[in-house]
Formats: sequence, C-alpha cells, structure tokens
Amino acid sequence: MATIEMTGAPSLAAVEYGQLVASEAFLLRRKVIAWIVRIALFLAAALSVFITASIVYILVYDSILFFREVSIIDFLTDTEWTPVFDNPRFGIMTLVSGTLMSTLIGLVVAVPTGTVLAIYLSEFARPRVREAIKPILELLAGVPTVAFGS
Repeated sequence: MATIEMTGAPSLAAVEYGQLVASEAFLLRRKVIAWIVRIALFLAAALSVFITASIVYILVYDSILFFREVSIIDFLTDTEWTPVFDNPRFGIMTLVSGTLMSTLIGLVVAVPTGTVLAIYLSEFARPRVREAIKPILELLAGVPTVAFGS
C-alpha cells in the first residue's frame, strides 16, 4: 500500500492511491469539536427556552395577583386609567380604542398607497425606474414602524 504523508499539514491527511484520506487524529479532533459545538448550541437553546418560560411565568403570576384586586369586567370596560390616584382605576377601553383608531388610520393610508404603487411598479414603470425604486421600498419595509413615529 503506497501512502504519502502530506508535508504541509501533518496528521491532517494522507494521500493513498491519489485520494485524500483523513488521519485518525484529525477525525478525533473533528468529533471533539463537533461535540463541543453541539453542547454549546444546546445550552444556548435551553437558555432561551428557560428565559421565555420565566417571562411567561412572571406575567401569569403577576396577572393573577392583579385580577384578584381588579375585576376583569372593570379592566376591559372602564374608560379611566388612573393607577396612582387615591381611588385607582384600571380601565383600558380608552387605550384600546386609541390603538384601534391609529391602526385604522394607518391602514386607510397604507393599503391604497401600497396597492397603487405595487400596480404601477409591476405594470407601468420602466425597468430603470423599477430598479431604482424597488431597493428603496425594500429598505423602508425593513425599518420597524416604531422608528417612523420617533
């Protein structure tokens, strides 16, 4: 059997009949590195699951304590949010209606504008115009909407 050891990388490989063959030391080192990476990735995944479960536990526990003091009907239907006053009230109806109103206004503006722009770009725009506008729109789509309000 004719084997030639590689001079540039000892113990990495040998050439046997024109084919590259990995040495035992190289394969063992590769298995150890793979095991270390597998353990590190498992620990990272386990940590993220633990943190998520902890957040859910804290939210549920504090919600149970909160709703022992405040009726859920009052919470959902009351229109005043005054938690630090002498007579605290925890109504979220005003907050919900404000959120829904701003969402509705955003949809009334965004849906027709986006539809018209999409039709224009796909059907009527010259290729040069399309190539200039499309990357700008993709960048805008990647920006969180909170950043536009700031």
